[in-house]
Parts: sequence; C-alpha cells; structure tokens
Amino acid sequence: MDYHLRIVSSMGSLLVLFCLAMAFKRSGLLDDNHGKLFSKLVTQVTLPGLIFFSLAHSKLLWSEAELALIMLIVTLICLCLGWLVARTLRLDGPRKGAVILASGFGTSSTLGIAFVSEVFPGNAEALAQAVIISSLGVQPALFTLGTAIAMYFGKDDSRDETPLQSVFRYLKSPIFIAFISGLTVALLTEGGNYPVLDIILKPFHVVSAANTFLVTLAVGLSLRLEGLRNVMTIAVSVITIKLIIMPVLLWLGASVLASPEAWQVEVLVLEGSMSSALLAVVFCSAYGCDEKLAAKLVFITTALTIVTAPILLEVLQ
Repeated sequence: MDYHLRIVSSMGSLLVLFCLAMAFKRSGLLDDNHGKLFSKLVTQVTLPGLIFFSLAHSKLLWSEAELALIMLIVTLICLCLGWLVARTLRLDGPRKGAVILASGFGTSSTLGIAFVSEVFPGNAEALAQAVIISSLGVQPALFTLGTAIAMYFGKDDSRDETPLQSVFRYLKSPIFIAFISGLTVALLTEGGNYPVLDIILKPFHVVSAANTFLVTLAVGLSLRLEGLRNVMTIAVSVITIKLIIMPVLLWLGASVLASPEAWQVEVLVLEGSMSSALLAVVFCSAYGCDEKLAAKLVFITTALTIVTAPILLEVLQ
C-alpha cells in the first residue's frame, strides 16, 4: 500500500470508530460514563503499556531528544499565536483560555502515538521516537503550562489546583512512570537482543494493542455536534495554527536545528499534525474555561486531520 494511502486509510479508520462510538451513544449502548471509563483505561493502562513497550524494545537515538525540544519550542509559539487570535477576536477569559489550549496542544500522547503505530506498523524505533516527542516535548508543558493557562483565564472560584501540584501529579502518573521505566530499560539493554526481556515485554505488547480502539471510543463519546456554525471563525483560526502552522514550523525546525533521517521528520510532522488535545476540554472544565467551545474545537480539528496530515506530508517531503 502506498505510504500516503496508508495515512488516509489509518485516519479514516479512526474517524469511522469515532462515528461508531457516537452511534453506540445514540442507541443507548454506551454513555458518557463509559467514555470516562475508556479515558481512564487509556491513561492508566493501555497508553503506559504502549509507552513502556515501545521504549524498552528500541534503540534510542540522540536526535530524538533534539526533535522533542523542537516540538516544545513550536508548541510555545503556537500557544502565543492562539493568544493573539483570542485577543484579536476580543474573546472573554474562559473562551480565550479554550482557544489558547486548543491552538497549542495536540493529541500526541493518544491519537499521535496510535496514528504513528498505524502508519509505521512494526517499527519500534518510530514508536519510540513518537513516545519521546510526546513525553518530553508535549506532556510536561501540557500538564504544567496548560494548567496555568486554564487557571489564569478561567473563573476565580475554580482554581483548586496549583501548577506545582499539577507537576507532582504528572510525576506520579502511570504515563510518566512508564516513560522513565522504558527509557531505563532501553539505556541498560542498548537495543540488544535479550530473549528473557522479550518474554517480559509480551504482556505489555498485548495490553498496548488495545490502545487505539479505546482512544477512538473515548474520543467518539466526547464529541458534541450542536452549535458548530457559531464557532466557525474561531475554528478556522485554530485549524490554521494547529493543523497547518505547527507542522510547517516543526518541519522547518527539524531542517534547520537538527539533521534527522527522513522517517524521523515524518514522525515529528505526524505528531504535530494531530488534532487539539482532549485534555484541553478536561482543563477547561476543571478551571472554569469554556469546555463546550474546547470540545467543538477538538471535534473539528479531529475531523480535518485526515485531510491536512497527508497533504502536509506530501508537500513537506
């Protein structure tokens, strides 16, 4: 199968599963409580399992850390662009916070890793790079700066967690523990062939195989279609920043600041091409920003990723 056809096929499959989850919800088979359960299973079980397996089973490359740094820098730039858009549109604080979060942070740790695993089947190094880009270039900023943004632009009576508390919560999370554990195993084994290690990693591989399906179910159950026309001006701005400007800046940064191989640049661009982060909705809900607006922006960017991601890869190649 052609490489770009694989991208369209993979993202198309994800969208079909999103729609399937929405159909399950409409029929009464699944509801919002199931969505919360699937999200918890992803963050607590399948995603940590995928992270640990991908890192522990791979040979790490120095350029991966450089690419994570590029992702962090570009994320900060896109957050600033989101702030400029929200200020230009004269949005109030809660809506401004939702726009900033949706513009700068993507689903690299959920859909991004799942998408890379679909586009690069059986490529442990590609998965490892995706994990490092997400774990170092996105997640720390999302859990700290993202929380601070939501608290600052949200309502005063919703500030029940400080950025420092968010940092400690992230350090104790299964995702971070899996990242450190997998990185340690990779450094100790240096990509060597160890039959005993393969046996130990087998259960993690089985668990991680369920990640894509659970992620798509969780996303599908969180989608809301009402009132999309009312936010199209905001949505176009977020789409431009998150789905176009971010991947282009990542490609430029990799070309100027690093010397990666072609497939590494493709992984970086794919990670940056993902839709707005689902956690943006969670943060908005927790700290008083406009979670309904954030949810609509997540849905719109998710639907358009199937178009923008393959086109950008084709153009940037």
